[in-house]
Amino acid sequence: MTRPITAARREIVTLLRREGPLTVDMLGEKLGITPVGVRKHLDVLQIDGLVATTTQRRKIGRPVQLYSLTEEADELFPKFYDATLASVLRQVRRIGGNALVRQVLEGRQQEQEEAFRQRAGDAATLEERVALLAQVRDEAGYMAEWSQEEGGAYVLKEHNCALCRVAREFHEFCDSELALFRRALGEGVSVERIGHTAGAGGCTYLIRAEA
Repeated sequence: MTRPITAARREIVTLLRREGPLTVDMLGEKLGITPVGVRKHLDVLQIDGLVATTTQRRKIGRPVQLYSLTEEADELFPKFYDATLASVLRQVRRIGGNALVRQVLEGRQQEQEEAFRQRAGDAATLEERVALLAQVRDEAGYMAEWSQEEGGAYVLKEHNCALCRVAREFHEFCDSELALFRRALGEGVSVERIGHTAGAGGCTYLIRAEA
């Protein structure tokens, strides 16, 4: 999405979510605005990749254009992944204790490590791998950035923790992610968590090649 969604467009998106594909006339009638006004909003929503159209042919009359939401629009609606994940992990802990929680997270870590290595490809230098790690974490919602310090060390800073609420209860998440960074960046690399932003749930890591 390339711009903030306005109240009117939010209403259109909500209607399409609740009632499924609708025509311009249907939307205009439900919202109390003219078809011209509806089309202007739909044009913007289409440009932003939130709405798509399909043509419906009828036995009588001309075909009509139906507007529906795209997969990208799904991100506009509330999600409770953290609460669901925490609930699942509580059940895992109830069944097998903290050892089973760690085992589950280790499996997740291995999966993420393999995905990182596939993306890394020929990223041979430490700087290239740090840059890719920051990109991967940023795409995952951690608002990550990296920089190089004097002396050659790198700093990876995350301004948001996508699983902050879960990590507060299951500290194994933090240990698992630190282990992931170390394995993903390869042998001969030191990764140390040097900062944690209270409230925002962001962490800072110092990365350097071992002598």
